[in-house]
Amino acid sequence: MTVYVLGTGEQVPLPPSVDPTQTVGLVKDLLAAVTGIPQHEQLLLLRTTPLDEDECTLQECGVTATALLMLKRVQQHEPKQPAAKDHFADGGSSGSTALPTQPTKPPLGGSM
Repeated sequence: MTVYVLGTGEQVPLPPSVDPTQTVGLVKDLLAAVTGIPQHEQLLLLRTTPLDEDECTLQECGVTATALLMLKRVQQHEPKQPAAKDHFADGGSSGSTALPTQPTKPPLGGSM
């Protein structure tokens, strides 16, 4: 079984003892030790199919002893916090006491 790192084309050496009856999680642990990429940042692919079930064996995921796997590093992002509401975004109509962003013009034509 051969693993290549996407983006660099670097081949990652795996121990000869890795076989299709081992779990995806075990392979990711081995890859973390060799590449330094933490397991939670690894996306292991068989062709274009992600192997994201760590408890599954490679065989259950369709991996054979002669498979070519690709390793991609993914960054885990923290959930975004809701942005603070801009009280000028709605023209100040949200009960805000802020001044409007555009100066108001007097009405055209005087009153009679």
